[in-house]
Amino acid sequence: MVRLSGLEERYPREMSGGQRQRVAVARVLAIRPSVLLLDEPMSNLDAKLRAEMHVELRALQRRLGITTILVTHDQVEAMTMSDRIAVMANGRIAELGSPQDIYDRPNSDFAMRFLGQTNIFRGKVKSISRGQASIQLSESIVIADKRHLAVGDEAMLFIRPERVRLACQANKKAVGRVTSRLFLGGLWHFEVESTIGALKVTAPNSGERQPQEGESVDVGWIEGDLQVASAEVANG
Repeated sequence: MVRLSGLEERYPREMSGGQRQRVAVARVLAIRPSVLLLDEPMSNLDAKLRAEMHVELRALQRRLGITTILVTHDQVEAMTMSDRIAVMANGRIAELGSPQDIYDRPNSDFAMRFLGQTNIFRGKVKSISRGQASIQLSESIVIADKRHLAVGDEAMLFIRPERVRLACQANKKAVGRVTSRLFLGGLWHFEVESTIGALKVTAPNSGERQPQEGESVDVGWIEGDLQVASAEVANG
């Protein structure tokens, strides 16, 4: 069940880190628990082994149907292995929901910052119309969901780096400039100074040309990707 066939004559100390983790899981499953509690189970493994164990433990949990509570500070681990995530802050649940909902549509400032990278901006509401708020951010005005806002309110907005789009511009109408770029294999990571502030941007390595450092770019996103964080939680 834990893929250790052929190693029954070895002691755990004679095994690799990933194999020792499988032994630990086998010891727990041997008593047929109704609930499985995992506290930082992959903290002593390297990145490659962690990724492998995420898949294996997830598949095993689903196969056996055991309710599992996993405690972790690794955001990727939480999102990879969970059906529901409870984000804890100061001993209380700040956010509870599916991994995708909490990542894409967090209700709290803490969850927004904790799960993955994000771009955060503070601005002021200039006007509201049809449920949409016009918000002044630095040199630009952006549109976001009204949510709890009123005219004159200070607003906290966020957008994930992978939701920001860059387009190269040959003229001076560009609203940003690439200050750095990093090649990460499957991804490009950019730092951009723009008229709404500093931005982190990630783009897939699709083989297409990417902006160079120092190049002017147009910055944009799909409606709904720029979101308003909860002022109540953010201020708390």
